[in-house]
Amino acid sequence: GGALASCASGLAVAVCSDHALCVPRDRTTLSPMHPYVGVRIISRDRRAPWPMPAYRVVSMDYHIATAQDSGTTLRSLGMDFVDLSLSGACGRVGTCARGLHVVRQDNGFTMCPAPHALRRSFFAAYRDAEPVRSADAFICSHPAAMCELFLPFNKVIIVLVTTNLELARENPARWAAWLTCLRKLAEDPRSILASNSVYDQRYVQHFSGVEPLYLPTLAAYVDAVYAPTRRPFLLAAAHTAVVRELLSSIGSHAPKLTFA
Repeated sequence: GGALASCASGLAVAVCSDHALCVPRDRTTLSPMHPYVGVRIISRDRRAPWPMPAYRVVSMDYHIATAQDSGTTLRSLGMDFVDLSLSGACGRVGTCARGLHVVRQDNGFTMCPAPHALRRSFFAAYRDAEPVRSADAFICSHPAAMCELFLPFNKVIIVLVTTNLELARENPARWAAWLTCLRKLAEDPRSILASNSVYDQRYVQHFSGVEPLYLPTLAAYVDAVYAPTRRPFLLAAAHTAVVRELLSSIGSHAPKLTFA
């Protein structure tokens, strides 16, 4: 249930431009009667004999920000991005996954208690069903190891590491298995291994021996403008009791500070 799928469908990955066509599959497999006919063209290359579909990337992530950043960037390149968020904050941006089978918000993060059984069940449920059937690629960030779920589908795998690589794979045996999987993905010409910071780039290289691409976060989806009218401290939201206690202590000693 966890074997790395072979890549044999001749997928071409390209950045869309005036002369580059993002082709989801070998053009020789299509015909003028293909159901994709009539879908918008994503390239100005007039040599294409018929309209081609947008390259479709599917995300099933536990962080709305990483998915939004990837989605905004890929859509700007003419691609179709499907955001099936399992994050507890997905309701804020309207990207919550609906109607999924097998994988849910409460079991997808670690895939416990039976990871291999869950992956086999997911493959059986979606090998010929949406959202997998029309996907050309899957992108995983939070956790990056979520990509293990998609290995059997013979699709492009994009691993974009945005936090510690071992997230959701802290168990020693599963951590070792994930590193082995990552190295195999790095050898696959159709897979992409990247990180959004130099720190994570070096982190991945240290533990796996593979240096990922550095793809910095663009945050092009953020439309807010920072225009301060005073000079307070800017503090991030607390996620643990220890940090909340620390902020409370700071506030008791500096009553003029305000916390949002």
